[in-house]
Parts: sequence; C-alpha cells; structure tokens
Amino acid sequence: MDRPESSAAASRRVERSRLRRRRTGPSLARAPRVCSEHAGDNGKCGRKGKGATDVQSQAFKRHAATNKHKLAMQRQNNLLQAATRQPHIDHHHAAVDVEKERAMALLDALLFNCQSNEPMEAWVRLVKYLAKRGVHGFPKKAYGSYYSAYGFGEFTQATTTWLGTTQMDHIRARPYLGLSCDESTDRCRGKHLIVYATFVKNGVVVTEFLTLLTVDRADAASLLALLLSYLGAIGIDLNRITGINTDGAAVITGVRNGLVARLRTRIRHLVSCHCIAHREALAAKDAADSLPQFGMVDAFTRWLAEFLGRSGPWHQCFLDLQETFCQTSLELQGIFNVRRLSRD
Repeated sequence: MDRPESSAAASRRVERSRLRRRRTGPSLARAPRVCSEHAGDNGKCGRKGKGATDVQSQAFKRHAATNKHKLAMQRQNNLLQAATRQPHIDHHHAAVDVEKERAMALLDALLFNCQSNEPMEAWVRLVKYLAKRGVHGFPKKAYGSYYSAYGFGEFTQATTTWLGTTQMDHIRARPYLGLSCDESTDRCRGKHLIVYATFVKNGVVVTEFLTLLTVDRADAASLLALLLSYLGAIGIDLNRITGINTDGAAVITGVRNGLVARLRTRIRHLVSCHCIAHREALAAKDAADSLPQFGMVDAFTRWLAEFLGRSGPWHQCFLDLQETFCQTSLELQGIFNVRRLSRD
C-alpha cells in the first residue's frame, strides 16, 4: 500500500520542477528546433538518452554559449522581424507607386502646357479636364494647390531648377563644347541674347538651350560682358569652349570690335562660324546683281507687297486671285536688303 505523500515532499517536488524549468529557460528550450532549422551543419542539441537533468541543462548552456547557436538565433530573429516588417514595406511601396504616378501625370500636363506655349491660366482648365476624365494617378481634390495658377508657377520653377541643375552637371562634365549665340536687337523692342551649347553626349552631338539673357545695351562690349558673366555664373571654363556660331549682325561679326573678335582675345583657339542662311542670302544677292532681270522682279515684288499691305480690299482681291490659280499656299512678304559684314 502506497504511503501518502507528505506536504513537505510535495513542496520539494514542485520546487525541483520549477528549478528545472528555470535552468532550461525559454531560449534554451527552443534551441534544438532553431539550430536544426537554421544552423545547417551545426548539429542538434536535443535530449539524448536518460542523462540527469543537471547534465542536460549544462549541455544546453554550453551550446547556447557557442557561436553556432548565436548565429542560428540571429537568423531566427531576422526572419521574425522580416515577417513583421513585410506588410509595412508593401504598404510603403504601394504609396510610393501612387505618388510616382501622380508626379508623372503632373509632369506630362506641365510639358504639354509649356510646349503649347499656353499662359498659366490655361493650366487650371487643363488640370480640371484631366481630373474630370479620370486620368489614373491624377489628383482629384478640387481647389487644391494643383488647381491653382500660382501652384503651377511654383511647380514650373521647381522643375526648371531641377532641369537646369541636371543640365549644368552634364555640360560641366564635358571636356569641350561649342556655343551658339543670336541677338534680337534689330527689329524688335525687346533686346535679348539667346545662348545654346553643343557638346558630345554618349557619342552623339547634342545641342541644348541654355538661357535667354536680357540685353541693356546692344554694343559688342556689353554683349561680351553679359556672356562672360553668365558663363562664369554656371561654372563653364573658357578654355573648354572650342567654337561659336553666330548670326550676321555687325555687333557680333565685326572683324575688329565685334563680339567674336573680342572673345577670341580671351580664347585663342576659338573657331567662329557665320550663319549659313545669311551666307546663302549674300550669295543670292551677288547673283541677282549680275542679272538685271532680277532687279526688275525685286522692284515689282516690293511695290506689290507694300501696295497690298496698305489696303484690305486689294489684299482680299489678291487672295481671290490665288484661289483662282490654285496657289493658296503662297504668301506675299516683303524683301529685306542683305548687306556684307561690317569691317569694324
């Protein structure tokens, strides 16, 4: 007959069970499974045989102190953290994709508005139309910053700044480049100097617009100072400029005091090229001077253009005459004299 267990014996049995659980611990208890899954050839540290509890506990502790067990536990924790972060990462990627689609839709609309040379007010109508059509990724919130002409101005300025910075980085990285300049000071009220850059990019010759400078004085010295100031501001080394293309204005192509002549004093290796269209005009003028018949045609065309330009009814008669002879694609324009280059 079994003797009943005393309360003291029962207490000692519960205490021994508690101590065994405390010795192994949660990390040691799961060590065999972790090492088996992630440690590869590290081996398993399971219970083998019927060794004493203390011996097994010491084996667990020795294994937990090894680098193999620590590496396996680190891999296990990395997998748990990755599984926890994955939903957040997917949500973040989806949000980024939506913002990219919205940015591309806005850039397409901005490019269309700029290429069409439309005013800022046309941007508001364009945005409302695209939103009404349900363009994918386009902002649908009415009366937002995207639906404002001022917002369009800020958006355009930010895009211009980014494009200008990227363009300047490409140009400054080129070992050599050429310039193309043209001034509008002869037949218009506004005085400007337009500048292009020609360089080799990825084996292809590329010509890109740089700037449109406002001209205060249209003499050669002022134009040169304005051009040098701009090139210095964007960080272009003058020694890397190999050539310049210009029009036939005397202030640009003057042999002694023109813009090109003054610039060549600073860039000794500079090669200049005069506009081919002006060269053809000069050749045509020389050919016309050698044949009297061209002079008669020139005088009659000038008189006809001036006469029709002063009278609306006569101009309509000329259009009717064009339709009769099926020449509606023609347009009567005045002819301007072309002179030789200035020697100054």
